[in-house]
Amino acid sequence: MTLDTPRPTDLGIRRETADITGFEPVGDPDGDRPGPDGFARALRAAISASGLSLSRIRQRLRLRGVDVSAATLSYWQSGRSRPTRARSRELLRHLAEVLGGDLLPPGPPSDARVPHELLWQRPDVVSALIARLGGTTDPVLTQLRQHDRMTVGPDGRERALWSRQVLRAGGDRATRLLLIHQAETPGTPPPTVSAVRGCRPGRVVNDPGTGHTVAELLFERPLRRGESVITEHRMDFHPPFPPATYFERKFRLPVREYVQEVRFHPDALPAHCYQQVSDSATGSPHRVRGLRIDASHSVHAVALDVRPGVFGIQWAWEA
Repeated sequence: MTLDTPRPTDLGIRRETADITGFEPVGDPDGDRPGPDGFARALRAAISASGLSLSRIRQRLRLRGVDVSAATLSYWQSGRSRPTRARSRELLRHLAEVLGGDLLPPGPPSDARVPHELLWQRPDVVSALIARLGGTTDPVLTQLRQHDRMTVGPDGRERALWSRQVLRAGGDRATRLLLIHQAETPGTPPPTVSAVRGCRPGRVVNDPGTGHTVAELLFERPLRRGESVITEHRMDFHPPFPPATYFERKFRLPVREYVQEVRFHPDALPAHCYQQVSDSATGSPHRVRGLRIDASHSVHAVALDVRPGVFGIQWAWEA
């Protein structure tokens, strides 16, 4: 399942893998400019939660063959510099594993976006379906926050997806949100889209051969430039329910905060769950870390200052 954000805003949902790619470190002395608050906050929180000193963190990194100065770590967590060099990507991956937390790359400029071709394996189908709904002519919507919760049934198959978005209009008369869904198995019945808060259902088009669906959510009234809106909606799936082994969201634009949950049935719990990210639909996903199932039979991942790309959770039913 996949969610994505073009213009006005396409939330693309597809079931695959995702990853927090974009950790591109540098610090001062290895860096040269301040990083976004989200990265510094995430790093400070992860260091605090780990209970490790900067010296101990450096020792553990050295055991992994990674060397980083205490000054660099200090600059990063204070926000005085940010990781930006491609050579440091591996460093941040190791650092995230040492700390056991979510470390996120500094986000790109607020108007940065990626084309459909990098996020969808069939961008031609996605573009054609969007065109049937009049194209993306509305003002840009900035996605401030996104929260997704997938529910998996006792048979290990998808039942529903609930989503909440906090959006801000980049121009006058923003009227709608576009949802893009891709089924893991083409030919399965398309989901039913229903509004919960701040919107109402519009038109729905689909391509049964590829399993793509594009649906409109219409705002209660046109938004003026700078106005924000909170919307909630559900996607309910139908028999034969799609198999579930992963859930991913695609982002064409940066997002300040993203929360992803997967809720399992107590009679069907996976053996392993992983948080993953990738830069594109065809890029190799990077396994960020393992996730533990909590008392509510759920796993979740949290990301701040998310860069365009693919973010998700994958699980295995057998050890």
